[in-house]
Amino acid sequence: MSAAVDNTPLPEVLRVKLTEREWLEAFAPESHEIVRGLHKELAQKRATLVAKIGKAFTAIDTESTNEDFRYFWKAAFHAKYKLDEQLHDIDTRLARLRRYLRIINGTELPAGAITNDLIVAAKQVPIESIFSQQFKQTGNKLVGICPYHEEKTASFFIYKDTNRCYCFSCKAGYNTLDGYMRLHDCNFNEAVLALAGSVA
Repeated sequence: MSAAVDNTPLPEVLRVKLTEREWLEAFAPESHEIVRGLHKELAQKRATLVAKIGKAFTAIDTESTNEDFRYFWKAAFHAKYKLDEQLHDIDTRLARLRRYLRIINGTELPAGAITNDLIVAAKQVPIESIFSQQFKQTGNKLVGICPYHEEKTASFFIYKDTNRCYCFSCKAGYNTLDGYMRLHDCNFNEAVLALAGSVA
């Protein structure tokens, strides 16, 4: 028995490519509630993870005064539970949700929120990490479908040695910051905060 196919056309708002700001406005107030709920949930998850790390590190510190011992077991603890990856993932998602909250609340970034250190840190984020899709490794390059336009043949290259990407179809190249701004339709400061995982 075959399942019935729903031939109802998608609403126009789902067929066009909207910016994050337009999505938030188009599906308000539900989108606003979802963003606030996700932000609260992730902030709690981060606090729990940080508390877990603190508890483990305190136990390691009380076990021995030997710095090599402490370093080894703290590094082992991080590696076993992939804590750096977990924190980076949570901080990146929280930064995006904070950007959504600023859009929802109509608030601007505070003066001095962006520092040169944050900009450098944001540019050093591996560019492949800003994309949700998988890429195929070819030598020191990654190849895949361009995330910026629709295509059937992979023409999008990520050059890991320079941390840049280029699409041979749409003739556009980006560094991590440029690529993030284009991907998420946000400004420079917002991209820096999202990539650097700032808590501002």
